[in-house]
Amino acid sequence: MQFTRERVMHELKRRTLRVTNVTQVAPDYARITVTSPELEGFEAPGPADHIKLIFGEAHGRPIMRDYTPLNFRETAEGYELDIDMVLHETDGPASDWAKEAAPGQLIQQAGPRGSKLAPAGITEMVLVADETAFPAVTRWLDAVSDDVTVHKFFFTVDERMRAYFDDQDDITWFDIDEAPEGIMAELRKLNITDTTFAFLAGEATTITPLRRYLRREAGIRLDQLDAQGYWKRGVAELDHHEPLDPEDPDE
Repeated sequence: MQFTRERVMHELKRRTLRVTNVTQVAPDYARITVTSPELEGFEAPGPADHIKLIFGEAHGRPIMRDYTPLNFRETAEGYELDIDMVLHETDGPASDWAKEAAPGQLIQQAGPRGSKLAPAGITEMVLVADETAFPAVTRWLDAVSDDVTVHKFFFTVDERMRAYFDDQDDITWFDIDEAPEGIMAELRKLNITDTTFAFLAGEATTITPLRRYLRREAGIRLDQLDAQGYWKRGVAELDHHEPLDPEDPDE
């Protein structure tokens, strides 16, 4: 069996959005709801889609960061979009903006440029993620049918972030420093088949060895795997579009 993931392209638009609500979904994790008539026609059907938020300019270039659009809906009042943002302790344009976000505040947004839909035919799913990928994980859980067996291995920099999934008791949790070995041990227990799909996202140096195991030892095909480094310890402004593991010829 070979998984096929349909790609859908969208008209690239830049929008001005207004904050309508800010909710703490976990300590140092904010759900920011925005609205705008310019959201008419917004589409993000792929579970790992990302949009760009634009936080002004520096040296003549826009300051942009990628985020997963969690929920989009049309209400009697108009169009609404929920974006979950980690409030990092270190200063940065995105985190600084999110910490001060309040109703009435404006933000520029663009995208998504395209979407990659979930494949059909999944019978088992492996989810590995840290707090930066929790919105994408949520969208993956919504994208697969209820009869899919899902294994959830999550790790966090701050264990308080586990409150994001307070309503779920089937998650195996790890601290970030124990995650590579601990999650590897869990992956080795699984019976990977040709209808298993794995989504790995979060800190790059944690995700990389897990991806290597799945590819080289578990024998998972490339079409069964979506692995993304959303950030990397010690590296500022990591480009998550770059290959996660440049030394792996399959990237």
